[in-house]
Parts: sequence; structure tokens; C-alpha cells
Amino acid sequence: MTQSERNLSALYFSKTAESAKNSQLAKEATQSEQPNAATLHAALSQGQAVHAEKARILLLTIDENTLDESQQGSETTELDAKMIQPMIMTAATERMSVIEVTLIQIMKACMNHESIAKTSPDTAHSYYVCQICGFIATNEAPDRCPICRAATEQFDSVD
Repeated sequence: MTQSERNLSALYFSKTAESAKNSQLAKEATQSEQPNAATLHAALSQGQAVHAEKARILLLTIDENTLDESQQGSETTELDAKMIQPMIMTAATERMSVIEVTLIQIMKACMNHESIAKTSPDTAHSYYVCQICGFIATNEAPDRCPICRAATEQFDSVD
């Protein structure tokens, strides 16, 4: 297994854990009657789930045993945009262009998520998540995703 594949595997487990954490926070916010916070965490959870699924599919495409092997030593450290940058460099060095492009999209979406996470939970927003790259748009879905160029139809509304 290459370092890029190990990095992608770590990203898969990290984003899966982050998505579950934000899903739980959304449920807790709903129970404590904080609808704005619930919607915010639900949007973050959906975006992170898109990242995890992209990584999973790519890993299974490379080698269907890659994910199974990597599960044994998985860590669930949260990976922010800065932590993904060296992974991109490794993929470029190893000439793993598909992984490199995937990581670039995920890094850009993570920067978007970090910005969205700073939004005041007291302010009502509607969120739209790109099902291709995980980008989260606020208040309305764009005509084209600024990260992956997906059409507006690829955005799901978060309720």
C-alpha cells in the first residue's frame, strides 16, 4: 500500500467519525430546541459524509482489500485543511493523480466547512450540500459548485 493510499484511508476514517459526531450534535441541538445549530451540524455532517464516501469509493477502486487492511490500524484524528496539504504533496510525488485531485477538492471543501462552522448558531441559514465534493452553500445553491463545477441539481437541501 502506498503512502497516498494510507493517507486516503486515514481521511476516510476521520471524515466518517467527524460526520457521526456532527450528526450526534445535530440530534442534541434538535432535542434542546436549537434548530439553527441543528441545521448547521446536519450540513457539516452531510458534507463530511460526502468526503468519506469519495475516499471509500476511491480506495475500493484502487484495491478492494485496501480498506479492510487499513481498518486494522485506523486512527480517527480530525483532519483539517492544513493537515490535508501534505497528503496532496505525497500523492503528487507518488504520481497518484486521482488521489491528488480528490484530496484537493476535499481540502477546499474542508476550508469551506471550517468557515461554515464559525457561523453563529443563533442565526438562521439554509444550507445546500454538493453531493459530488461536499461543498456547503449558504442560503441558496449556486448555479455551479465553486469547487467541482457540479450543477445546482447536485446540491441537496439540509432540513
